[in-house]
Amino acid sequence: MNAYRYPTWASLARDYLAIMASSVSSERTFSAAGITISKCRNRLQGDIVEAIEVNKSLKHRDLLFREVLNMEQVERDLEDAVIDEVVAESAEAVSLSDRFSWDDDVDSAPEVDTTEIMD
Repeated sequence: MNAYRYPTWASLARDYLAIMASSVSSERTFSAAGITISKCRNRLQGDIVEAIEVNKSLKHRDLLFREVLNMEQVERDLEDAVIDEVVAESAEAVSLSDRFSWDDDVDSAPEVDTTEIMD
């Protein structure tokens, strides 16, 4: 508001007030790069380090491109999985019926006197 009255002070204010009050973002950048460049990776070129950092940032923010799913293929795969499950369950039921016979169960059942029940 008073820049016209104090042009020198206004210029100084614009220069110094533009400086960030916090260096958190730059500290975070150097820290991430320090993790990437370790004793084992000290010969990485600058462009490679930059590409690694960009990829880490994209992954962290979930901005990486993913393969677009074909919904028809997903539905077919789901149907195939359901069919496979039904086939497996029926095969299990068949194997159980091979081990169990109703005839054996009926033959081994005790005789019941039905005359007492009817009276």
